[in-house]
Amino acid sequence: MFLHKAYSRFPYAVPPRVKFFNLFRNFFRIPPLERFLVKQLEQNPDGFWRRSIPPLYFYPDNSLRTATRDGVVFRLDISRLIDHWIYFHSMKNKSLQNLFRFIKPDFTVLDIGTNLGYVALTCAQLCKQGKVYAFEPDTENYAALQQNLALNPFTNVKTFQVALGATAAEGALYKLYSINPGANRILAEAPVQSVGSERVEIKPLDAFKRDGTISKADVLKIDVEGFEIFVLQGAREVLEAWKPLLFVEVAEVNLRQQQYTALDLIRYLESLDYTVLDAATLKAIDLTEENMHVDALCFPNTKPLTF
Repeated sequence: MFLHKAYSRFPYAVPPRVKFFNLFRNFFRIPPLERFLVKQLEQNPDGFWRRSIPPLYFYPDNSLRTATRDGVVFRLDISRLIDHWIYFHSMKNKSLQNLFRFIKPDFTVLDIGTNLGYVALTCAQLCKQGKVYAFEPDTENYAALQQNLALNPFTNVKTFQVALGATAAEGALYKLYSINPGANRILAEAPVQSVGSERVEIKPLDAFKRDGTISKADVLKIDVEGFEIFVLQGAREVLEAWKPLLFVEVAEVNLRQQQYTALDLIRYLESLDYTVLDAATLKAIDLTEENMHVDALCFPNTKPLTF
């Protein structure tokens, strides 16, 4: 009965093979076994025990956990995708680890599409002499960000409940999946699948430079579910003035909802005088890949590459 209800919460079909192994994964929902599993994953996130992680749809809403990751404390609802990833150490992927390698203690980092704050707060820990500016328009995500910020002693983080785009405007932010608030996105028309929406303010990043709110930018992380080109269009002055390192999600499916493609985004980044690499491998991105979904690390051509 429990498994039937769990699968009914998930918006996708679960293959029989996965259901079979889920019978064993379910045991790791027992608190002592869960703690054991998390401990093993802390030591080796990509090892054998990764196969034992219970899927997020096994957890009811408000399955709350408190966890410390890389010196940052988080309050997590592991029935949600990003929270689940953080709790079970799945956020320790090569792309983000490569990004964190480049963060220096005095850097100013702009986290655009902050969600609950994993990247923003990790960067705050890494650049204690610098600053982090976190942009998140979604009300629910912004509340989670504030909660996680309050759990930590950081004084170098400033948050903004606003979306960034090409021009000042107002838009509809649609919530596609209740289990993944990180997939919320601004769209011109209502999608077929949606569990709600809200109106949000949109501002160009350059406006924050012009009014003096931001006086420096060393790194821009942009993960806004297909809205990336518009963010970049509204940040031309920031990019030209400070030539920051860019970390940009490139997702074909999301970009097509905005009438762009992954190749369009990569070519646009190159037109801004950046070298665009796969963030996980630090090598050139395979432009022939269908339905591309990759994180890009983009280095300004005016600065030498140093890995």
